[in-house]
Amino acid sequence: MYGEFNPANVAWPFIRYGSTTTPYEATCWDGNTILVDLHVFANGPSTDAVLLLAKQVLAAMATWTDGEATWTGNIGPLADNPEASKFHVVVQFRVETVE
Repeated sequence: MYGEFNPANVAWPFIRYGSTTTPYEATCWDGNTILVDLHVFANGPSTDAVLLLAKQVLAAMATWTDGEATWTGNIGPLADNPEASKFHVVVQFRVETVE
């Protein structure tokens, strides 16, 4: 897994991580909304490999629990990739913490 930028000549398949945190806004509540993006990259020849890997990431994250947070996850649309037979999809999780 890599941070915001993957290194040159990275081995495929791979996963890249990114996140955004915003204040949770609700009357009489404090907390945060955290958007976690896991970018999944895989080789073709079709989209089957990247979608299977994305489903595995989603299933692995489904086992994550924390008494202070709730989360939901989904698989986004396939992203454009200039290289043929190389595919990219984003698995996004929305984590909300409320105090």
